[in-house]
Amino acid sequence: MLYTSILCSFENFDYAEVPPIRHRHKIPLSTSRLTDPPNPSLMKILVVDDSSTTRSRIRKELLASGHEVVEAASGDEALEKIPELEPELITLDVDMPGLDGYETCYRIRNGGVPKAFSELPIIFITANDTIQSRQKGYQAGGNEYMSKPFLPGELSMAIERAQKAHDGIRGHTVLVVDDSSSIRSLLTIGLRAKGLNVIGASNGKAAIEALKKEADKIDLVITDYLMPEMDGDELCHKIRNELGYRDLPIIFLSSLGEKDHILKMFRAGASDFIVKPFSLDEVQARAAVHINSKILGDQLRSNVSELKRAHTMKDKFLSICSHDLRAPLAGIQGFADLMLFDEELSEENLEYLQHIKSSADFLNSIIGDLLELGRVQSDGSSLELKPVQLASQIESCISNLQHMASPKKIRLTLDTAGETDQRLTVAGDKNALKRIFNNLISNSIKFSHPGSEVGVKFTRNDSTKKLHVSVIDAGIGIPEDKIDGLFDPSARTSQVGTSGEQSFGLGMVIVKQLIDQHRAEVSVKSKKDVGTTVTVSFPC
Repeated sequence: MLYTSILCSFENFDYAEVPPIRHRHKIPLSTSRLTDPPNPSLMKILVVDDSSTTRSRIRKELLASGHEVVEAASGDEALEKIPELEPELITLDVDMPGLDGYETCYRIRNGGVPKAFSELPIIFITANDTIQSRQKGYQAGGNEYMSKPFLPGELSMAIERAQKAHDGIRGHTVLVVDDSSSIRSLLTIGLRAKGLNVIGASNGKAAIEALKKEADKIDLVITDYLMPEMDGDELCHKIRNELGYRDLPIIFLSSLGEKDHILKMFRAGASDFIVKPFSLDEVQARAAVHINSKILGDQLRSNVSELKRAHTMKDKFLSICSHDLRAPLAGIQGFADLMLFDEELSEENLEYLQHIKSSADFLNSIIGDLLELGRVQSDGSSLELKPVQLASQIESCISNLQHMASPKKIRLTLDTAGETDQRLTVAGDKNALKRIFNNLISNSIKFSHPGSEVGVKFTRNDSTKKLHVSVIDAGIGIPEDKIDGLFDPSARTSQVGTSGEQSFGLGMVIVKQLIDQHRAEVSVKSKKDVGTTVTVSFPC
């Protein structure tokens, strides 16, 4: 019978001399293995067992999983071969003549092999799986424990668990809080077997002091629920509220499994709880889950901080564009305008001056687009959406853009499909809506042929509760391979207008940002040399 529950009544078990497991170092591989393609899931495994039949069975399963297998028939042979074979994990039989598995493991951990190999993951395999044997195995420094006979696939799963624990959580620190010295020692053995550092505290007050001193190092707290002086509830409240560690995982240990007590633990701020008598394997598994979760959370917070720093740098760059570039550029534009009035300019110099003026105007529009994009990205979340009569906003855009359409003799039209103002109302920001349609209509003008028409058409779909606004032109169209990148700032989709108008390609990126902030959608249909239709669909 397999006993996996470790009862918390072993008060007389002596754990005082348990040596801590030191930080493990990367195991050096042989030169030949360094040339192989890296695969973190495949390992070189040393199988140590006095039974050739058992070694053969283990070899067969491991080879089927793609691992490399080497063997030793005794503990002495294993200690001798480890430096030469350079394994990355060891499976170790417990009952062997000469050095048994426990003594072999202890010697590996304590100077019996070169230091580089002293902290290899070790999996005990035994037919005598009891509470006491597991305690002895963890005390010797083992990482996993398996019972013979094992089912196909069990060993591979144990190796994967040992490898993940070895690579993922080792070196992190757990604060164990319990007024029972034997339970603290038991948990220390099990957690150190997974490569974790352990700090012990006999009560809540001692735990608070430890957190104040070692806060940056502690990644998990495991605490008893019922303790003298300060119980687990009070400790958890202080950790969350007084010390302010909102994201530090806290696991409660308690013999009280009733629903009311469990709810009380979680209200106090618990991340998880384990009912006594507990399984040491369960504690190890729960600890690994919560530490890995904290690692990911810490990485996420670090990434967010880095993004904020990059965002601040971007804002500084945009500020430079606004103040340090626009001022001298305005001087170039102003002097170019003045010189264009000089009637004595030769035709050649007049052409050069017009190029200067055109380039300065284009550079100014690029700066304007960059500033507008930065402003939209920074302030977008603060848009206050209110009912807006959309047709009147677009009429204003058409009126403002007549100066751009007139030189090309382009006619601008608006078709509201006979709908009332109320049915053409959307939730939006007036200024942002004007920016959207100013951009879309000016783009259509830019890429339309002289003498053509640019139209804005409303279509309301009551079944889908959408209001569609389409900007339609019969211009040069957009190449099919550029449509998907139209709203991507990293894709260069700019084209030259029909009258040589230049574009940097950020206008549609700004449009997409503003449309998203209105919870609307945008679609583009275009055919080269036929025309383009851009449709914005608003919720009614």
